[in-house]
Amino acid sequence: MEEHKHALHTAIIVCVAVLAVTVLLVVLFFGGSNLNEHEAITLPETPAATVEDEPEVQPDQNPFAEVTRENVQDVLRSLTRPSSYYQKCTILTYSGGRCRQQQADIWRSGELLRADLSDEFETKSILTDGETLCMWYNADETPLVLPLRAGVSAEELIGIPTVETLLSVDPGQIQEAEFVTLEEQPDLACIYVSFFSDGCTQGYWVNVESGLLCRQSIQQDNAPVYILQQLQFELLIGGDETLAGAFCLPDGTDPFAELEQ
Repeated sequence: MEEHKHALHTAIIVCVAVLAVTVLLVVLFFGGSNLNEHEAITLPETPAATVEDEPEVQPDQNPFAEVTRENVQDVLRSLTRPSSYYQKCTILTYSGGRCRQQQADIWRSGELLRADLSDEFETKSILTDGETLCMWYNADETPLVLPLRAGVSAEELIGIPTVETLLSVDPGQIQEAEFVTLEEQPDLACIYVSFFSDGCTQGYWVNVESGLLCRQSIQQDNAPVYILQQLQFELLIGGDETLAGAFCLPDGTDPFAELEQ
């Protein structure tokens, strides 16, 4: 009997020992797993690749900035003129130590052009459709009417050059060409061209917006010979009141009425 109890007691001790070892192994296993879990190095997330913003391409604010002696005539060819407008200019002509001052009032509508050239003595009026020329002084009732010679522009009749004048210049004669803004009219952007011809230095300022001459200077031996300056420019449309009666003769008749329809 005593031997049976002793064997049972021994078996219980062995079972308890095995159970304790088993619990210890379980604890070590899960504890080690947790330890490894906490000690694991967490790598930082790789940031998404960023693309640097490309600098915004600014549009060319000044398409005429590269005007040169070599390309100025091509630049002038790219300009366009309005079909209808009113322009006022002053013209100073120097001769023999005296200066003659004139005012030019110009109305244009399509092929029709009217110009009044006035000084302290008289007013010379010119009216043309590009083929027929009507000309009179002051309020004469009978204007001179004659065909306009082929190749002669209306602007040449009133002495105000156009872009075509500059396009006919030998490129080798051009001395200067650049984009400028007139000091007295800061908003007036121009193409400036100068050349030497017939013993005179000639300078032309062409408005890039209207394609019209807004200033001209001719000098000989550094002395002024001729100066033209635009005083006013007004863009018009067909039927504008400013054009009403502009293309009539002194007696009120309209010789080119069909062109105004």
